[in-house]
Amino acid sequence: MRSLALGSLVAIGAQVALNAGVPLISAMFLGIGTATFGGIIVDVVASERATIAKQAHWFGSGMAVGAIVFVLVSFFVSFWLAVAACILVVFLLSFFSVTRNWPSPMWPGQNVTSTTWNDR
Repeated sequence: MRSLALGSLVAIGAQVALNAGVPLISAMFLGIGTATFGGIIVDVVASERATIAKQAHWFGSGMAVGAIVFVLVSFFVSFWLAVAACILVVFLLSFFSVTRNWPSPMWPGQNVTSTTWNDR
């Protein structure tokens, strides 16, 4: 459910940026920022640790790919199809990363233990 909301927030942020006439890369970053801070607000209200700060699967990367998909697809199809594509991409990346235990992308030489947060 959370990934559906994040996909929606990515699409909202990117669309508002595109309506304002910003460059495409800025629209992508604004979509990611909207979803990131929207997700943090939801987690704070729910008294949970922010999902983006946990041992992330593909939540952050899913938002980035979703923003790219939304911005590129919105030029070729209707707005609602672009929103659906964005939500679907974010949801599928998040879903499969959790169910198949994919770690989030890392820098070369970085190991999984350096990216995990121990609950204290």
